[in-house]
Amino acid sequence: FFAGSCFYFTGSCSSFVVSTFYGSTFYGSTFYGSTFYGSTFYGSTFYGSTFYGSTFYGSTFYGSTFYESTFYGPTFYGSTFYGSTFYGPTFYGSTFYGSTFYGPTFYGS
Repeated sequence: FFAGSCFYFTGSCSSFVVSTFYGSTFYGSTFYGSTFYGSTFYGSTFYGSTFYGSTFYGSTFYGSTFYESTFYGPTFYGSTFYGSTFYGPTFYGSTFYGSTFYGPTFYGS
């Protein structure tokens, strides 16, 4: 998720890439497999935001400083994926604080 790397949640025949943070540019939140598209940040400008079956809260940019980014969800019914809650991370300047991951939880396959 941060510093050019990603969190991968792999469920039944699907991979969930939460998002990637590059410097002060945010490119991310792409879901392939169970229909999740959108949430792309370029610099301090927000373009888009189309969510199917999940909710995204937060993510604020102040100049080259990144504050917060709270992700709640997603929940999938059908391909059987329940849970996965991400709280954080928080960036202050070039300093990284926190990043707590709760989940994911898999039921079925």
